[in-house]
Amino acid sequence: MRFLIISIILLSVFYSQAQDCKGFIPYKTGTKWEITNYNAKGKPTGRIAYELKSKENNAEGLKYTVQMTSYDQKDNETFSNTFEAWCKNGVFEFDMKRFMSGESMQMFGNTDCQIDASEMEMPSMSAAAGTVLKDASLAISTSGGIGLNMTVDISDRKVEAKEKIETPAGVFDCIKISQLISTKMMVKIQAKSIEWYAEGVGMVASESYNKKGKLMGTSKLTRFEN
Repeated sequence: MRFLIISIILLSVFYSQAQDCKGFIPYKTGTKWEITNYNAKGKPTGRIAYELKSKENNAEGLKYTVQMTSYDQKDNETFSNTFEAWCKNGVFEFDMKRFMSGESMQMFGNTDCQIDASEMEMPSMSAAAGTVLKDASLAISTSGGIGLNMTVDISDRKVEAKEKIETPAGVFDCIKISQLISTKMMVKIQAKSIEWYAEGVGMVASESYNKKGKLMGTSKLTRFEN
């Protein structure tokens, strides 16, 4: 009897934490959405199609599994992979594998890759402007042959504001996040990005700038079907 009571209490706590965690991802399994990327002049350079494949409770919390497929500007598939997201102890986190772009992975070809990805913690929608967020990182490497290595380090993350953003997929109430991104693969590239996220949707828009502050490209949510 005592064991049963303790189990019910633990399950109640877990359920409460899962409910309190507002995810930056669609909640309904089977939902499909699409991000279109543009260059600095506004010309489409490719797209990434997503689908929420599963949502399940486990020992760590509520886990989401997402299928992502990248396409180039001629709409040829360049890369396909899955990544995960979680609600853990009331906090939503992305698997950094979602930053694996089709353009980058083409360089690795059919080689076996070792991937070391951290989680990227997201704030709550009620987070105040100036809230500082944890750094995140991604490392991809190959063994044998020439050997290729790529690292992505995201730092200086913070909440900037809450804004309403309009995209071809609709109008969304968003939290605005800024961050520095350092990518190294033979050469090191540093950039600043600004991203807008909506609860129950995910990223709806982004802007990327080089270290001199010049706009390099943008992304927008162009399709959302649930």
